[in-house]
Amino acid sequence: MTGIAAAALNAGTGADNQRKTAMEADTISKHGRSSKSQTSRGNFLRIGVFAVSVVFFITSSIVLISCDEEEPKQFTVTFESNGGSNVSSQRVEEGNKVEKPDDPTRSGYTFEAWYKESNLTNKWLFEDDVVNSDVTLYAKWLENKSNLAEIISVRDVANNVEYSRVGTTIAFVGVYSKGQNPEGWTPGNVRLTIVYSDKASISPDPLIARNYSTPQTFTVTAENGDQKTWVISYEVGP
Repeated sequence: MTGIAAAALNAGTGADNQRKTAMEADTISKHGRSSKSQTSRGNFLRIGVFAVSVVFFITSSIVLISCDEEEPKQFTVTFESNGGSNVSSQRVEEGNKVEKPDDPTRSGYTFEAWYKESNLTNKWLFEDDVVNSDVTLYAKWLENKSNLAEIISVRDVANNVEYSRVGTTIAFVGVYSKGQNPEGWTPGNVRLTIVYSDKASISPDPLIARNYSTPQTFTVTAENGDQKTWVISYEVGP
């Protein structure tokens, strides 16, 4: 190849290289901004997702802390049954009402109510009263008359009521002096009026005349079946 041909070939090759370089430059010029824009957008999206994750984590932590609450106060309610059956105590939250327990029991008595004081002055109202401190409630009892078998008083037909009483023994002593017995009554012919417990009964009938020179026995039976034996004697004085 001659020198002139080699120079022409190099010149052509150089022109081609320049065009190729110019085309690559143009391509870079046309697409470089887009490529840069895509890279920047991708980075922004990744940063944005991370920022949202951080905010969500912080917010969740704050909500959990705000759920803590103080425990309500509780007080003890004690039941003093005053000789009756045991009643279990209760734990009651402040400001709440006491649950009314089953009535206690006591032989010979009927339960009346629970009271706020030991001297049984004010009733505890379960439908209204609330607990604000430790409380003791006290039981009040009513004695059952159904179990009473007492002789309350005795008099004879002449209305003599002077007698001595020792336990269940009643003795009329020296009510009349000899020769002063009114209406012909004698210890061998005496009828008595006896007052005994309500709803009870007495046997034998004291209104039937008897000889009280010998002590007479009477049985008083209460409504519930309890019995008590009484002895009554009657003597004329000197």
